[in-house]
Amino acid sequence: MRLLFVKSPRLGSRILRWGLEESVSHVVVEFDGKYHQFFHSYGSGLQPMTPIEYLEHGYIAMFTIDLPATTEQEMRAQDEYYWKAKNHRYDYPGFLYFAYRVVLKKFFGTEYPSQNPWAKMEMNLCTEALYLASGIYAEITGYQFIPSDIDLAMTTPESAYFAISKYMREELKL
Repeated sequence: MRLLFVKSPRLGSRILRWGLEESVSHVVVEFDGKYHQFFHSYGSGLQPMTPIEYLEHGYIAMFTIDLPATTEQEMRAQDEYYWKAKNHRYDYPGFLYFAYRVVLKKFFGTEYPSQNPWAKMEMNLCTEALYLASGIYAEITGYQFIPSDIDLAMTTPESAYFAISKYMREELKL
């Protein structure tokens, strides 16, 4: 299981990176268990992607986090993620609030709040899709890889990468 923090040449990615002033615009969860598969939160919700679809999106991984797991654990995580992801739609209200706050920060220097009041449960932005991955990973390995003090609905993909890698390195010793 691997977390990919990516960018793409698509317009949405370019606008987001410009607004955030960061090199990453999206998060993708990758599995290499039964077969190679990716998941990302897109307009219609958490969606599986084949490697070909991943390449068609033009994703370029800027940062990666490898989550240690046996082949059996990876296969189980992939199955669970697939079936649980089907019920997760895209968090449009959460995205609108996040975009509004990005504009405030970009043009007026206003810092992001610690929480996104418009975020909805069972709906995901790309960073929020990491909650599902972390919960499944915790069930299988005993390690939750997301720090408890972070609201991923109000966290940029690049900030999520740095927070998760620091937490795994310092707290979990992974």
